[in-house]
Amino acid sequence: MEAAIRACNLIAGYYFFCESKSLSPQFWLRFLKNLHAHGRFIENNLEVSWRNGNHFLSDVVGLTFLGIFFRHTTFGKRWLRLGVEALEEEMMEQVYADGVNYEKSTAYHRFVLELFSTAAILCQKNSISLSGEFLQRVEKMVEFVQAYTRPDGSTPLIGDADDGRLFRFSMGEEINDHRYALSIGAILFGRHDFKAAAGRFAQDSLWLFGGEGFERHQLLRGDPEPLPSKAFPDGGFYIMRGKNAHVTIDAGDLGMLGRGGHGHNDTFSFEFWANGEPLIIDSGTYVYTADPKARQEFRSTRSHNTVVIDNEEIAPFANLWTVVEDKTNPQVLAWKTSDTEDILEAEHDGYRRLSVVHRRRIEFRKNETALTITDTLTGSGEHLAESFLHFGPNVALEIRNDHLAVARNATGTYTIRASSGTLTILDTRFSRSYGIVEPNKTLRLASTAHLPFVLKWEIRHDVPPQS
Repeated sequence: MEAAIRACNLIAGYYFFCESKSLSPQFWLRFLKNLHAHGRFIENNLEVSWRNGNHFLSDVVGLTFLGIFFRHTTFGKRWLRLGVEALEEEMMEQVYADGVNYEKSTAYHRFVLELFSTAAILCQKNSISLSGEFLQRVEKMVEFVQAYTRPDGSTPLIGDADDGRLFRFSMGEEINDHRYALSIGAILFGRHDFKAAAGRFAQDSLWLFGGEGFERHQLLRGDPEPLPSKAFPDGGFYIMRGKNAHVTIDAGDLGMLGRGGHGHNDTFSFEFWANGEPLIIDSGTYVYTADPKARQEFRSTRSHNTVVIDNEEIAPFANLWTVVEDKTNPQVLAWKTSDTEDILEAEHDGYRRLSVVHRRRIEFRKNETALTITDTLTGSGEHLAESFLHFGPNVALEIRNDHLAVARNATGTYTIRASSGTLTILDTRFSRSYGIVEPNKTLRLASTAHLPFVLKWEIRHDVPPQS
């Protein structure tokens, strides 16, 4: 993977410096030999596994770049053929028809989109055909970015994130801002709605399309329209939108068709952005192998805004990257959206081994900027159920009584009412970027009871009275 990404960047660097008179023929000979060595290494060390992911795809894109660069040689033709064939195969394997990457991570969705879209642009510029279905899924991937991007340009931190990129042309760019992908998509597909959602002509677009790309971008016309709430049923994501709010819900499998991989134990977890600030958030990723204990903590069920039964994981971990088995089998029972209200109802079997079925209903009342989350637990026996709400690091949290808490941030005050159970404020951790961690507060609602029983949250923005 690293060799492939490095090869792509070396090739990009070549076209930037190739006319420099300060570089000798001997330098360029060494450079070409180095690139050839990269290609041989990648071809002989393809990261094939029983569920291919972004590592293998990086290898494939590297071979495509190198194949085009050396296309007049026998080995270059071979690399190009291998690369393009595998691009088509991996698109069908790794990306659902609705455009969601099957690793179930917004950060890796961005990275995989970079890999596919950059390869598509390179092939297009070199008159190499890719199938219509391939390009349609790239476009759908951009649509998913458009949907999950919040009004301030930030991204919900669903699943793993190591901040990986194929190219990073602007080092000052916020790592969790994926709107440059919308700028690229606007030009690649001629979509003025992508242009409007991007909000700018990104530097990445200039590097990938040149001056012609800027002209194509400028010619895209159309009045921006409010984005609707949107379902991605194949990938299992549901986006609720209001005038001042954005809710992202993960109601799908754990990722990679049962492996887990870069997905977390976050079935039915959600993020709630309101009035310009993230209110309820995903805990993030923090690190991988550098701290195995922290790795498991951040991908655990209790680090997400969902329900934990009897202190057990939704899916037990096999190691740092996989689960023993994904038995969640999530089923969406209802999805309704209107100008005033969105409703999602779904259930999963992750706790059926404990004789528990978890059904969650999320109601979003747009005019009130209010959420109601109702968790119905059915089955048999007595169980401990804990429901968690993780708040942004800039949110102050206070418990008023057994069933009432108040959350405050710079843009608003929110009343949180809970059903029967015990409310507790926990000191927890949040990671906005790989290797970075900061303190935040989490609200825990716990109850031990015989099934069936219900846990319920009502979260409402308090609008100050008009003077």
